[in-house]
Amino acid sequence: MMDNDDRNLMNRDIPNPREWMRARHPDLFSDTRVDDAPRLPKAVFEYHLDTLTSRKQEYEFEHFCRKLAEKEICPNLRVQTGPTGGGDSKVDTETYQVAEEIAERWAFAFSAKKAWKPKVKADVDNILSTSRDYKRIYFFTNQFVRDKERSAQEDALCKHSGTPVHIIDRGLDRGEGLRGRAHRACHCRLGH
Repeated sequence: MMDNDDRNLMNRDIPNPREWMRARHPDLFSDTRVDDAPRLPKAVFEYHLDTLTSRKQEYEFEHFCRKLAEKEICPNLRVQTGPTGGGDSKVDTETYQVAEEIAERWAFAFSAKKAWKPKVKADVDNILSTSRDYKRIYFFTNQFVRDKERSAQEDALCKHSGTPVHIIDRGLDRGEGLRGRAHRACHCRLGH
């Protein structure tokens, strides 16, 4: 027969079912906090963005930008399939209708080219050539873009196209753009 000391010793080492489940699947409990702190050092992330094209990771950058746009701008993005490098539908991704009340189409273009100014102009022109009546155009670049340049380009492209154009750059010094929440949310999409 067991005495109280033996029972206490036995019960102390065996977790109850709730503790056991929480230890193995904390994601199933509503009070679990998600740790979204960056695990990738800032310098490594910056280097990775700088050297995408030399490693031929343009597709990974496009995937990264699409995931970032889904998280930060709108979740209803259509994945483009088919050939890359010019044979596609002129947009890297676009929105799809989720409700009659919000039926606007938005176009997204992604670029890892160092010469971002001619690329954004060419992408906007290509998007306009589709005659799809996009209400907004987003252009993502892995380059640094000064606020003054970004604002001037957005204004000129908006005037040229008649459509609001938004340039999303690295924005490392401002805490926005590709680093900010993107660093925490999507750095794993670039292979880390």
